[in-house]
Amino acid sequence: MLMFLLIVEKSANKTFSTVGVIINKDFQAIQEEASQFDIGDVKYYLVLVCCAIIWQFTLLGIVGVIFYSSSLLSGIISAFLLPITEVLAVILFREKFQIEKGIAIFLAICGFISYFYGENEQSKKEKQKTIDEEQSQPFLLQPELSM
Repeated sequence: MLMFLLIVEKSANKTFSTVGVIINKDFQAIQEEASQFDIGDVKYYLVLVCCAIIWQFTLLGIVGVIFYSSSLLSGIISAFLLPITEVLAVILFREKFQIEKGIAIFLAICGFISYFYGENEQSKKEKQKTIDEEQSQPFLLQPELSM
């Protein structure tokens, strides 16, 4: 069911995006951007293809996290990756570090820490509950097996 929903969502996204690009005649803009790219046309298209492939693997990973864990954890990981990309853009592409980037990083780290702190506390409570239940049950002697 999840895969069906993702396929429908992605198909609708691609359809509406393609229609919008055709209406705005943005395919010509891609050719202009490629000609203005510093290291050549071919490398511009290579960058576009590599970005598309990386995004597909990212979305596949997000679906895997949802399937094997929870959508909450997937959302937290996605929210944490957004500021990471901002930091990498500052380091690798020498972009300006603006206050919005700092706030996004701070909030993402706070959310990430809060989630794992809550999970840790919940697992401690569950562990204590099982220990209390084991101690409250009478000790049963099991007969030894003779060989």
